[in-house]
Amino acid sequence: MGRSAKTASEHNLNGTPVKVSGVSTVAPGRPRFPSHLCPAARTEYKRACRILQLRGTLTEGDYAMLSVYAEVFARWLEAKKELRDAGLFVGVIVTDNHGVAHKNRRKNPAYEIAVASERQLLSLIRTLGLSPIDKDKPKPAKAPEPVDPMESFLDSAPGPVIVMPKKHGEEPESL
Repeated sequence: MGRSAKTASEHNLNGTPVKVSGVSTVAPGRPRFPSHLCPAARTEYKRACRILQLRGTLTEGDYAMLSVYAEVFARWLEAKKELRDAGLFVGVIVTDNHGVAHKNRRKNPAYEIAVASERQLLSLIRTLGLSPIDKDKPKPAKAPEPVDPMESFLDSAPGPVIVMPKKHGEEPESL
């Protein structure tokens, strides 16, 4: 059994850095919407973004991961539909060495696509933190810095206006 974690005061005494595991250093944001997704993938992309945004873990850097997740999800749905329509086994006509055609039953190729897509989906779901087990693992994105309204007003206001004198030796005017 391992040792218990040091407290912040013990780290200060020993001069060791304190690991802050509560909040990510990445700013929150919504990734741009990919134009290349099929309709089923678009729906899943939006749904996953909504879930991650509610949890506070969505960032702009999630674009590629969410795109791949949505595409694999759409592929999985299509393979499941094919399996439902054609069945687990399909009839295939095969000729023997004498040229005589025989009808055989083979596993539907959509089954392999569905299984591969499910494997990829489970991996992507874990990575994104969308599974019930992994939902608390991703750190929430860093909260935006609070903006002082007076500071933003003063930053947006122009600096002091000084009118230069027309004659040499006169004092400049301040407006």
